[in-house]
Amino acid sequence: MALTLPQPSLQVFNGNPINYLDFIRAFEHQVERKLPTSSARLYYLGQHTTGPVKELMKSCLSMHEDEGYQEVRTPG
Repeated sequence: MALTLPQPSLQVFNGNPINYLDFIRAFEHQVERKLPTSSARLYYLGQHTTGPVKELMKSCLSMHEDEGYQEVRTPG
């Protein structure tokens, strides 16, 4: 009998710097590794952010997808 683990859920990031490292590691593991394009990654980031962080993230959507994704991933 195979052991079936529950699927981990990806939290929504609200901009609290204390939660950033946990969020970004989970995002890398659950989303980034599975998606080949930066535009798809940006879409998922948009779905898993809230508040001012989401508004800042939206401003990166008008950039070239690779540039926008790099900008979003840069903490600060």
